[in-house]
Amino acid sequence: MQKYENQIANLSKDIMQELENIKTVIKKHENLLDNNILKIVSITSLGIAIIAILLQYI
Repeated sequence: MQKYENQIANLSKDIMQELENIKTVIKKHENLLDNNILKIVSITSLGIAIIAILLQYI
């Protein structure tokens, strides 16, 4: 019985570690996504500003 309890405890520990790893990976992807969204917004804003400046000269 003790052997099975130890195996279950080890499996539980492994599962918890894997869940932590998954959470870390998700956090990294969220950060990358946030950075990409900021880049898109910045580039779009820059594009709109350039168009507005060019329209003044037309």
